[in-house]
Amino acid sequence: MKHTTTLFAILFISAFSAICNSQVVLNNVRSYNGTMGAYDYYTAVIADNNDNIYAAGYCSDEVSAYIILDKYNSAGTVLWSKTYRAMINGYDIPVSIAMDSSGGIYIAGFSKGLTSSYDFLLIKYNQQGDTIWSRRYNGSANNDDRAIKVAVDRNNSVVLAGNAYETGSVKKMILLK
Repeated sequence: MKHTTTLFAILFISAFSAICNSQVVLNNVRSYNGTMGAYDYYTAVIADNNDNIYAAGYCSDEVSAYIILDKYNSAGTVLWSKTYRAMINGYDIPVSIAMDSSGGIYIAGFSKGLTSSYDFLLIKYNQQGDTIWSRRYNGSANNDDRAIKVAVDRNNSVVLAGNAYETGSVKKMILLK
């Protein structure tokens, strides 16, 4: 029994070491260069049941930013690329992406206008990347409000989590459904 336990421990440690020391091999590295001429960031990614990849991010020139949503097939080929801009010279940042059972794509983030603070931003796209609708949430204090995560439950209800100034200078956790 002692030899079996020792052998099991040695095998476990060997397997664990191999896993920890293995390197991830990236087969299909792709990049995107936005039209702003400055900074481009992917911030969220999700895969569908057909192994397509949806990558959300933003392009910024440090004065404004717009959202980019790219769809890649399993070979890494770009199938389409869509942009979302709430307003010219605004600042739109995606932070989370989710998908419903019908293939609807939801991007959560935050958006800032020229003279406003950040508000929650939720955008719904169809499978072709067309914007179906967008929604904003501004906390009652009209201050810095940011969505952090979007999820879709088994009934296709969208849940949005983040934080907002609801009263004065107190920032609270917010859950919207």
